[in-house]
Amino acid sequence: MNKNNTKLQQEIKKKENKKVLRFLIGIILLVFSSFMLYVSFTPEKFIVLNNIAYKVYYVFNMLLGTSFYIFFSFLIILSIIILINKSLNYIRIIYFAIFFIIISSYKTITVIPTITNEGMIGAGRKLIEQAFEGYGAGLFGAFVSIPMYSFNNLNEYKIFIFILALLFLFLSARGIIKLFFEFIFYTFDYYDSDEYKTKKRMKEIKLEEERKAKKLKIEKEDLAYKRLIVNIVDSKLEKELKTNNNAKNEEKKIYSEKEDFENRQRWLEIINEQKEIELEKIEEEKEEKIKAKTESLVISSIKQEKIEEEKVEEKIENITKEEVEVPVPEEIKPINTFENEEEVIETNFINDEIIKTPEPEKIETENNFEKVLEREELKKSIENIFVYKKMDDSEKEKMLKYIEENIQKLEDALLSYGVEAKVVDYTTGPTVTRYEITIPSGTRVKKVTSLSDEIAMNLSAESIRFEAPIPGKNTIGIETPNKIKETVFFSNLIHSKELDKGDLNVVLGKDVVGREKIIDIAKMPHLLIAGQTGAGKSVAINTFIATLISKKSPDEVKFIMIDPKMVELMPYKDIPHLLVPVIYDPNQATIALKWAETEMDERYKKLAKLGFKKITDYNSKNENDKMPFIVVVIDELADLMMSSANSVESSIARIAQKARAVGIHLIVATQRPSTDVITGMIKANLPSRISFALPSYNDSRTILDQGGSEKLLGKGDMLLIENGSAKLERIQGAYISDDEVYKLTEVLKENMPPNYNMDILVPNEEDTNTDSLYEQALILVEEVDDKVSINMLQNNLKLGFNRARNLMNTLKENGVLDVNGYKL
Repeated sequence: MNKNNTKLQQEIKKKENKKVLRFLIGIILLVFSSFMLYVSFTPEKFIVLNNIAYKVYYVFNMLLGTSFYIFFSFLIILSIIILINKSLNYIRIIYFAIFFIIISSYKTITVIPTITNEGMIGAGRKLIEQAFEGYGAGLFGAFVSIPMYSFNNLNEYKIFIFILALLFLFLSARGIIKLFFEFIFYTFDYYDSDEYKTKKRMKEIKLEEERKAKKLKIEKEDLAYKRLIVNIVDSKLEKELKTNNNAKNEEKKIYSEKEDFENRQRWLEIINEQKEIELEKIEEEKEEKIKAKTESLVISSIKQEKIEEEKVEEKIENITKEEVEVPVPEEIKPINTFENEEEVIETNFINDEIIKTPEPEKIETENNFEKVLEREELKKSIENIFVYKKMDDSEKEKMLKYIEENIQKLEDALLSYGVEAKVVDYTTGPTVTRYEITIPSGTRVKKVTSLSDEIAMNLSAESIRFEAPIPGKNTIGIETPNKIKETVFFSNLIHSKELDKGDLNVVLGKDVVGREKIIDIAKMPHLLIAGQTGAGKSVAINTFIATLISKKSPDEVKFIMIDPKMVELMPYKDIPHLLVPVIYDPNQATIALKWAETEMDERYKKLAKLGFKKITDYNSKNENDKMPFIVVVIDELADLMMSSANSVESSIARIAQKARAVGIHLIVATQRPSTDVITGMIKANLPSRISFALPSYNDSRTILDQGGSEKLLGKGDMLLIENGSAKLERIQGAYISDDEVYKLTEVLKENMPPNYNMDILVPNEEDTNTDSLYEQALILVEEVDDKVSINMLQNNLKLGFNRARNLMNTLKENGVLDVNGYKL
């Protein structure tokens, strides 16, 4: 056993010694070869010194001549192979040696002419003499050329040995050549592979996320600088509000949290009362102005009427005078029939002229007066529908008590998990309360945010949401649902002055601190909405529509409403703001979207012709011929995508890309935010998005590119991301009842009938016959009694799958086949 171990150890030692020796040989060869090449490139440095390095170089140069570089390049490659411990292929070394001999001979005989008439000795002497003078491949080349001296001057022989040299070079280096080509092929294959494309896309997404994060960081820093003065003033005001200036005792100088909250609520009520008084004054002033304007219009109308009457009377008097002053002839002649007829005609002409005196100014004044009265009456009727609703004071007291309990619970919960947090402020919204906490320096924010479930359990909350940190502050926001939720009534927000400022301002709701949230659809400029059943999506659409039809006349905004479910948009049937009746059929919806594309192009042409960039510029200069805004509302996108996905997707994308400037805007809603409904193209072109409660994190990512929707509470609780903004905003949506919608639409219907443009729903011939085989497909549909399928179109019309599928979609979109492929 010991002998075996000794032998094994000896073998291991031999192997290690061989490795060391191999390494030393490799290093020596590499250094020596590299140094010789260096000397060959800079011989002038070594000639002057006449040292041993130059002498060695001189000897090798004399021996090898022009083959010097080939020889030492080979030595460098050989040394690298030795150093990387790769096994030597002696056959390939032999091949290289043969190549080196042949190429040295070739380099010699192509430069030095061989003397053949003096025999081998004479030829060899001449070759060696020339080699000593530095010609050809040195002494080595001269010696290897002597045996074949009689063929050296033949061109055929030179070509032959050159080809032979290349052959042996290939044989010696075929492994390297193979490796080189494999390297090229593998490189190209990798660049064409899904792995490379995926990683490249990941890198792009990573860079985009980093760019967004950097932008967000800069925005936060900028906001902090912008709010520097604001924060100082705000903190000063906060301190003054919490200070009791009438207190004599220093301990009672600062209000308690409960007293502070009660004071603020009381002061807020006083402010609201003052606002109501101001609003009442403004309304009274408006009514007085309208009354004065009406009276002035009536007076001017009466004056105009009197002036016209005086003109008519004056004209009659002039005509009468002319008749009186006509001299009576001395001799009375009988009046013939012709003369009598002429007199009658003249008299009738005068009467006609008096009767038909035009009064355009009077008519226009009366029309304007009537329109003013109608608009004011309509406005009052709409205002009477939406009555202000106030929250019960007892509910407020319960809410305050609940908040105080939560503050203590929140601090205790965080302390039990090792976080010494302090609630420094809170803001109460309709649905959630946001508690602002500070944490000790050195405590990671992630330590707090990771306790989401534990905090929710301690507060007995359905779910909680973090805003860490709150922009512009050094605090973390923890949003918890209110046990007593305040309904945000649409009727309380519709009277806001903000709605009169933008082009298409609509009511959205209130944010987490209770501020009114008004958005301008024209600036969105298109909106994508998602939310599960009961989350509040349909109510939000109702608030948008109700705002616009309450505040804008049919001349200012028009709607195309698409409701494949035939439920949500039914109340708006026959309102005067509609371009076409509410659309329920997916095929008609496709045609209407195509019309919107065409209308967009026509509007662009008109604006370009008149030198305007956008619709607002045009409308400001053309008071009598304004272009109305067009809002396309799609209540359930999934149903449309099931019937004609390609057409709907392309129409939505094209309108979303270009239609903003010409006043055409999209509001697209869906219950199912999957990638087959909200495709990449649709999502990319609808930058403003609203998400109500959704069942999963993945659904939230589909609509918002991040989580959060899965934690919403439903019933109008939403997350908004506006066009150009990087931050989510939590909003409680306004509530409008079905009864209010019904009353509003009835008032509008009574005031004005709809003026439909039914040409919108007529399909364009160019769209119906997009395929040259469309007519043949129609004949085939007529012939079959059963269901039409893509496979049937392929077999009968000899088509590929893609073309047959597109033809099938066209037949469905044009109303020839239903969704399942049966004849209509």
